[in-house]
Amino acid sequence: MITTVRPSARRRRNRRAARIGVSLAGALAVLAAVPAAQSVAHDPLVCFVDAQGRKVRIGDTVRDRLGREIGWISGSQCAANTPPGKLRIVPNLYGPVDPIEVDAGVLLSADKDVVLALSADELDRSLQYARTDSREAPS
Repeated sequence: MITTVRPSARRRRNRRAARIGVSLAGALAVLAAVPAAQSVAHDPLVCFVDAQGRKVRIGDTVRDRLGREIGWISGSQCAANTPPGKLRIVPNLYGPVDPIEVDAGVLLSADKDVVLALSADELDRSLQYARTDSREAPS
């Protein structure tokens, strides 16, 4: 039998390919794990964590105790001037509105949506205030 490659060279190539494959697989596993670990360790959209460890994220839908959608968590929730223990909610109203601040003690759950222990009717005055211009706001 005539071969163009010596048997020892064939074995060397197979070992080298196996070593390269193992090292590439290890490098890919490390690179794949790094972004996942960073996103779990630090979520930039989480700006509020209550005493029970429930996390409130920017853009989460806010519902009242009856399940009606009230609005969503404002981007200003992460602002430095946000008072502790307050949730800033942008109400679902037509036109430009200011976020309303709600006491975080009314937070029932934050699993899929943020659910408050209030109804939309109980928030009506705050919602009316959000509609008005600051010059027309009642004192």
